[in-house]
Amino acid sequence: MPFVLIMQLLLLLSGDVETNPGPLGQHTEDPTFTFKNVIRALRPVIQWKSLGVELEISAAKIKEIDNNNRGQVAECKHDMVQFWLESDSSSSWRKLIDALISNDQSVLAEEIKNTYCQIPQGEYATISDLKGAYCNLRPAEGDFPPVPTFSFTNLALIKDTTETKKSAFFYETIQGSVDDVIETKVTVTYEDLFRSMTSKNRILLLEGRPGCGKTTLTRKISKDWGEGEILKFIKYLFLIPLRQFYATPITGLSNILQYFDMNDLEVNIKGNAELRESAHIRGEVLGFLKEQIDEYIDKSYSNNLSKASEVKAYLHNHHNIQHMCYVPLHLVMIMFIYDSCQDQRAPLPKTETDVYNLFTVMSLVRYYTKIGKDIVLSDLQSIPSPESAIFLSISKVAYNTTSASKTSLSLHDINSEFSESDVANLGFIVVDKKIGFTGGEPILSFVHLTNQEFLAAYYISTLTSDEQLKAIREHIDQSHMQVVLKFFCGITKLQNLDHWTAIIDNALIDEHGKKMVILNELHYVFESQNGQRCSELFSKAGGKLIIKNETLSLLDYCVIGYCLESARDTVKNITFQCQLTAEGLCIIAQKLTRFVESVKELDIYDDLCDEDKVLALMELFQKFPNVESLNLRGCFKEEEWDWTFLGDLLMEAPHLQTLNLAQNNLGPNGMEILCDAHSFSNLKELNLMGCFKEEQWDRTLLGDLLMESRQLQTLCLAGNNLGPNGMRALCTASSSLSNITELK
Repeated sequence: MPFVLIMQLLLLLSGDVETNPGPLGQHTEDPTFTFKNVIRALRPVIQWKSLGVELEISAAKIKEIDNNNRGQVAECKHDMVQFWLESDSSSSWRKLIDALISNDQSVLAEEIKNTYCQIPQGEYATISDLKGAYCNLRPAEGDFPPVPTFSFTNLALIKDTTETKKSAFFYETIQGSVDDVIETKVTVTYEDLFRSMTSKNRILLLEGRPGCGKTTLTRKISKDWGEGEILKFIKYLFLIPLRQFYATPITGLSNILQYFDMNDLEVNIKGNAELRESAHIRGEVLGFLKEQIDEYIDKSYSNNLSKASEVKAYLHNHHNIQHMCYVPLHLVMIMFIYDSCQDQRAPLPKTETDVYNLFTVMSLVRYYTKIGKDIVLSDLQSIPSPESAIFLSISKVAYNTTSASKTSLSLHDINSEFSESDVANLGFIVVDKKIGFTGGEPILSFVHLTNQEFLAAYYISTLTSDEQLKAIREHIDQSHMQVVLKFFCGITKLQNLDHWTAIIDNALIDEHGKKMVILNELHYVFESQNGQRCSELFSKAGGKLIIKNETLSLLDYCVIGYCLESARDTVKNITFQCQLTAEGLCIIAQKLTRFVESVKELDIYDDLCDEDKVLALMELFQKFPNVESLNLRGCFKEEEWDWTFLGDLLMEAPHLQTLNLAQNNLGPNGMEILCDAHSFSNLKELNLMGCFKEEQWDRTLLGDLLMESRQLQTLCLAGNNLGPNGMRALCTASSSLSNITELK
């Protein structure tokens, strides 16, 4: 029996619903399947040996037939067919057609099928039928989106390694979300991804955040396999919606496989962790890159370039909305919302909550339009009966499903007073009746995971104040409910102080028992667009903001800028323990329309040896005129670096009392700039540890610097090559350092 491989396309973190190409029907006994008809059908065949291999005839028997007939093709085919029919009890037109397709003779296979096979319409009993079904797959269900997104999809191979994540492409992937695959990865083309698959490395696991294009990709893979473009070594490929396996037992798959002579195949659907361990190849679907967002918009509005320019300008002015567009599904949604808002002269969305709220409202308007009702729907509270009750029921189911970490449900999960059609017609739930792979009743799924999370948040917002508070306390520590709580903050605008207090009381304490504001809480405030809550947040945390994420997204920078602007009088200390970007720092600076005079401390832990990043940092630093403590420890380690910026930076800090430049390679140039830039009349603490390791530098500069720092109380020169001249300069300046209490 030839090698048989089934490729299972496994989707993780997906909220999408697939459609099976089935159902499959059994091919009954065919009186046309005779020796005479088979010989007649195979007249065009010349390469009979390779066909014999596909028919599972042994190499020894093929050699024997060839020797007996001295290589005469017609006689060899005659004996081969006769032997096959006599020795293989499962021989059939179906098996012959499959063998021809595997032998790259699809045209002949199609002719035989049309001539001899009587296969009922809608039933796929051969490989040819299965491939034909996939050939007709569209990139997505229905007519939405208008421009397929697959041609813009980017792929990466996830490397099982401990290497650093500072590769150039790492920053181009979607960042700042719990759904990201934050691991070392390298880009790969669609074609090369599948060239890496072999009979030994056959388990490919593709991951990615919801909406990034996994569903579109699997449909593309299936279509290309059906057309013979890729994965030719795979004999059978099934597109299976895995969410069904979490809802019903596997009862029907074995019934399908029997039509493909695979009754002995073991079916084993594993959990996410097991899949990652067993996968031979792991990849990620990355979504769009920045330039592809503009390209997709241009193609979508190819007949209206002015509209394309308007949409791109809107995204440029709303970085958080632009960040959403790295996910193809979001970009398509936002373009739809933009058009609808323009038609209705409605305000455009400012937050992700606004996007999903408007999309939900507009989906309902489309429903009413389809049924011939002219209804003006301003918000979700104005839904008329009976749809309002159905929508609330759907939202409740979304909440129950999400809180249970599920993405699929059955009819039993829906309130019995509503029918399957009532729920499905509104467009938020998809009813999948093609369940030949799983058996049982239809499977219901929300159109997408994030839609499900938004509806769950909406349901919480309809509860009483006490019930909302109970839900917050129950879910605040659950990672799978963080998006729901973010949407809840956006829907309610955090108008209830008790709710906000419940959120921040749980989140403000770090592992050392100190209070500080972290990025997650800022996202809650930003979604609410309630600036007053920012001030309350920072006041309760003692004005301390610390950003510890390894990387930040455009959305993160936008959120930080908004919250600093809203809570300008209560922020005292800002710490960036993350990898910053010039674009992100500029976004924060742009959000700050006035000086934030309350900021006294600024700590940065990042490699700043980048001219654009430094210029952006200086632009941001100008917004904090009263900084008293500046920590740039280890930010500039390159040997050849222009320290002119340091002078410019210090000139913007007349109140500076603490300066930490430890582990930076200052060198002669940096020391000269440091001396010329500032009088240091207020400086009380200076850390220059490990800044002068070279032998060749002017030690007298150290004396000049210290002579200008008469208020200095703490000086650290550890790890420097002072030499005799350095010690002499230090002694000369000591008479001016009467306030020194600590010297290292």
